[in-house]
Amino acid sequence: MREDMLQVLSPDLEKINAWIDGNFWNVDHEGTDATFALREWANCKANLFDAFGGKLQISKEVQFHKPPEDLRDDIYDILRDGRCGGEFFKELSEKMLSFFGFEETRIVDVNFYSLYKKNYDPSIIGLLDLIYLIYTGWSLATNCLPGQPFNNTLKAVFKVKMPSDKTLSIDKDMKPMRLLNKLAKEFGLEESFEKFRLEHSRILNDSRVTGKLTISIHPLDYMTMSDNESDWSSCMSWREHGDYCLGTVEMMNSPYVICAFLESSHPMELFSTSYLWNNKKWRCLFICHDDAIIKIKGYPYQHKELETTVIRMIADLFPGKYEDTIYELEKPNYGMYGCTHINEDKTTTWIPASFSTNYMYNDFGRSSNSLIMFNRNCPEAININYSGQPQCMHCGEFFNGFASHMVICSQCSGMVRCDCCGEYFDADDVYTGPNGDYYCESCYCETFHEDPIYGEDVRYDECQCLYLVPKIMIEHLKMQGLLSEDGLESDTLTYGTITEELDAPCIETIYELSKDDEWYTDRLKKTMGSLPIECHTKDGYIFYYYVIDNWFDVRWSPYVNNGHYLLNRYYFDAQGNFDKYIQLTCAKLDAIANKSEGFFL
Repeated sequence: MREDMLQVLSPDLEKINAWIDGNFWNVDHEGTDATFALREWANCKANLFDAFGGKLQISKEVQFHKPPEDLRDDIYDILRDGRCGGEFFKELSEKMLSFFGFEETRIVDVNFYSLYKKNYDPSIIGLLDLIYLIYTGWSLATNCLPGQPFNNTLKAVFKVKMPSDKTLSIDKDMKPMRLLNKLAKEFGLEESFEKFRLEHSRILNDSRVTGKLTISIHPLDYMTMSDNESDWSSCMSWREHGDYCLGTVEMMNSPYVICAFLESSHPMELFSTSYLWNNKKWRCLFICHDDAIIKIKGYPYQHKELETTVIRMIADLFPGKYEDTIYELEKPNYGMYGCTHINEDKTTTWIPASFSTNYMYNDFGRSSNSLIMFNRNCPEAININYSGQPQCMHCGEFFNGFASHMVICSQCSGMVRCDCCGEYFDADDVYTGPNGDYYCESCYCETFHEDPIYGEDVRYDECQCLYLVPKIMIEHLKMQGLLSEDGLESDTLTYGTITEELDAPCIETIYELSKDDEWYTDRLKKTMGSLPIECHTKDGYIFYYYVIDNWFDVRWSPYVNNGHYLLNRYYFDAQGNFDKYIQLTCAKLDAIANKSEGFFL
């Protein structure tokens, strides 16, 4: 690690160590030493560190408009306040519904879909739905009507008869507050509307605010890029063990990625008041590449004004390298991004662009069109993988991330790899097979079954399946013409018709036979005196059975499937326990024959 970078970072090393150790409870070793773990960050961010003038963060005070999301929240607060907007909308809903002949007192309870299907006056449906959409806050935040209420009536002007017998005309260009003012006058709600109007005006007038905007290459800003105390998160969160939090390490170790954020006035507690860090109200990653500067995606909202400011802040670090114009990347065809670049001679050139990642969730293009500022030597095409090398944040060693939701390696985490599917799981959730291999629960259940007599787990593919068929069933099959000279060949055995007619157990093909080895036939001849009958079903399934006396009458098996009773199934261990199986089986059959007892495993 470069000594100058370490010196700048040293005051925050204790916080970084605490953040790593505190978020991954499986670490059962000595505390993290981030100095070694951050060597790749230092190597990859060296050029950006120099461009930052030997700093890890650059901040500036900026003025910007609140995003619609914040304005909506502010407006919705007053809408829920019964003294302001809540009172007005409650009274307006009651009076409008009563006037139009509805039994409901709240617009939210109106079934618009049912009304539309019944050919109810579309203008009335449109107006009611419009008021409902306005109440959600979005229209009042953007100061424009929703583009398409329930029945798309705002594609044209529509008119509604009012209590004064006047006709209210509404079109898509009408401001929501103007519409509400007209309705307030028609339904005698001028006083409550005025209270709401004053509060709404105050929020819009205060919509331009000042904040601290920061661009950063600090390791802890990547580690906390989706953790905050501003009520938002993403799949890169360490605290929530997000599915893609390993992506934070790839972004930290990327030579191209810069983390930009808007800082809250209230810091975030890492784990206690002893460790405080910036609290990100808004965050966006940017690619700073020789070919271009590109905005990826902002969280928890998109804000073009802030995004443009950040791009220019980054470009200012490289005087004369990038153009002044900021373009929007487009996606005219599925999977193909690009931009129509305006050349110096006023001609245009289409520049295709492709962006990829490794373990990082590729956020590129998952929001509104991204922004890009090209190098003055404009490239013909852009193809960037903006991921860095993943490494364990505890021991510092490089690894091919064993799980995208983990930023520490399997050894440090105590997690175990399933030898069947290759995924990693907590050690407590992993099973050990007879051969010492590790299996997750799903793979173990698909690979092994419990031996019904010995209670031991054996592999399905090392077992044979043997059925015992009551003689009464064989006689019934002969009568029905379902039994040939070669044995049972009809897959009707697998259905419940025989059970229903005979009131006796039937065969059901549950597990496929996996072997037809010599050990199987040799042991059967030795212990049973003959080979079992081989049965072929229409779907190609093969199983084996012996015919036994009908030692009981009805419904004795504990195995039930779809309401039908199945014949007992025996699985024989291929490693040499077959003789004992047959002995136990014969002993139980003798006991049943003598005592007429039910047969249960």
